[in-house]
Amino acid sequence: MVYQIGGAPVDFVLGCDQGPSVDGNVRGRLNQPEWLRTAFHDMATADVAAGTGGLDASIAFELDRPENKGRAIPDALSFFREFQSPHVSLSDLIALSALQSVQVCSNPPVVVPFRAGRLDATEAGPPGVPEPHQKLTEHTAMFKKAGFNETEMIALVACGHSMGGVHGSDFPEIVPTINDPVRCVP
Repeated sequence: MVYQIGGAPVDFVLGCDQGPSVDGNVRGRLNQPEWLRTAFHDMATADVAAGTGGLDASIAFELDRPENKGRAIPDALSFFREFQSPHVSLSDLIALSALQSVQVCSNPPVVVPFRAGRLDATEAGPPGVPEPHQKLTEHTAMFKKAGFNETEMIALVACGHSMGGVHGSDFPEIVPTINDPVRCVP
């Protein structure tokens, strides 16, 4: 999919309750939660002790994994690639989109510092994004490996999911799909 884009990615961050998403869909999809999900899924498998992973755009090689199902991540990556250049990495664009999403969806707005210069991964990272069917102990261990304590884990999960929603087409075991393949229930 190729987007006709003018301006910058920030031009597509209209407000937390405003659309449409970058694919032009006005029903059930917004850029901000999808961009935050993309960033989280990219960094969630980091191993702080080993010094590996993190927000490195390895998600671009991991789209076939069940933990990354749905259109949100591939659509976000297609959009970000339009802004990628030899001087702007895909991983910096993913980070910037998450930062912009948090800023526009926070009330009052939160100022989050941004530092560019990330290098993109050249291959997939390890699997292991936390999934809804896993036990709390598994989630806690996964977040700890990525460098987060329990309070930070709860904040990331609660705030991330309060910003976005669950698509019935991607998670029918959680949200029923009723005559709408992109139904989103916040």
